Amino acid sequence: MFLVQIICIISVSVNSFLYFCGNNCNVELSKMNNLIEHTGVVQAKQEGAVVVLITQSSACSSCHAKSACTAADKSEKQVEALVLDDDIAVGDVVVVYGQRKLGMKAVFWAFIAPFVLLFITLILLQQTELSEVLRGTVSLATLIPYYVVLSFFRESLKKEFCFYARKA
Repeated sequence: MFLVQIICIISVSVNSFLYFCGNNCNVELSKMNNLIEHTGVVQAKQEGAVVVLITQSSACSSCHAKSACTAADKSEKQVEALVLDDDIAVGDVVVVYGQRKLGMKAVFWAFIAPFVLLFITLILLQQTELSEVLRGTVSLATLIPYYVVLSFFRESLKKEFCFYARKA
């Protein structure tokens, strides 16, 4: 039962983090010496920003035997990124990059904080006479106000968690 709760938390956390990624950033490029980079293709262009399709694949998805294997995993994500030069067009291959330390901060808000909240709630509810199913349900329900409060800070999170794109 506890493992199912953990899987639900991770799923909700990843989707919530992706929801908060935006393009209105306050990050200085001079501080971006430790970068996370991904290659993608520009799907749409807006004023000062582009929507980039990033294909993420597991190590075995490029294997020649992947059609016979069920372990192959490949997913696509759309990311909105700021552009500093206007010569990027739809269909161009670009590198999307952002600060590594912001990735750690995102992991904290998307995984660690909700897990700690869930775990503390579960421990506190162990002292009650509620059934295990009800304790698990109430623990998971504590994540609803967490994400509601987090959504109130959406605009400030958009300014902090941002990505940039440059031609590859």
